[in-house]
Amino acid sequence: MADATDAPRPAPGSADPAAWTDCTPVVVRLGPEICRDTAAALRREWLVTNGLGGYAFGTVAGAPTRAYHGLLVAALRPPVERTVLVAGLEERVATPDGGDPVRLIGGRDGTLVEFRLEGMLPVWTHAAADGMIERRVWADHGVNATSVRYELCDGARPVRLSVVPLVTARDHHDPRPRRGNTRPSVRLLTPRHATVRLVTPVGPIDLHIRADQGSLRTDGPGLGRWRRRIPLPEEPARGL
Repeated sequence: MADATDAPRPAPGSADPAAWTDCTPVVVRLGPEICRDTAAALRREWLVTNGLGGYAFGTVAGAPTRAYHGLLVAALRPPVERTVLVAGLEERVATPDGGDPVRLIGGRDGTLVEFRLEGMLPVWTHAAADGMIERRVWADHGVNATSVRYELCDGARPVRLSVVPLVTARDHHDPRPRRGNTRPSVRLLTPRHATVRLVTPVGPIDLHIRADQGSLRTDGPGLGRWRRRIPLPEEPARGL
């Protein structure tokens, strides 16, 4: 879970759609013929909102194609000052026997086999590490927060999941970083709770990153460096 608010968190499980998906209709289901066709999956988009003007928005394929795409786009002065705080996630899955990690998004392995909307909430199913992994995304109502849930639905062995949030602070209209953006400072408060200090139009804010299981790390390969020149193929149509 990532959030940019000091408001109390929802009670555990109160915002988790896993508790009520059994009675929620599946209104859209896309199978492998779309999910394994990168161009087709990039043309299809999903959106969840938080009631403040903030949202999470992206493509079925997972890769961004617009400046508006982001896992946590917060309305810093609701409903305006919408700012991309978490652009996305780098997710890798591996089995404990030391096999090579598999990327869920953007890898060459093509792990995505199904996308569906349960009500209005997006769910991805990936075939990875000898199992099936479901990934759900939702926005908590009334707070600038996005939650992601992973579930190993079918697998003979446990898997190891690594998730790296891609943190930024830019206007959701503009794919270019703001002038003066500095490297965020990270504080590990507990093994499952960290804060990231970001510079935004309304001043510095603390982005809270929480894990219900596992542990958080602030060091490791690739952590702490900017990902630059991420292609956004839909932006030239807007003259950007």
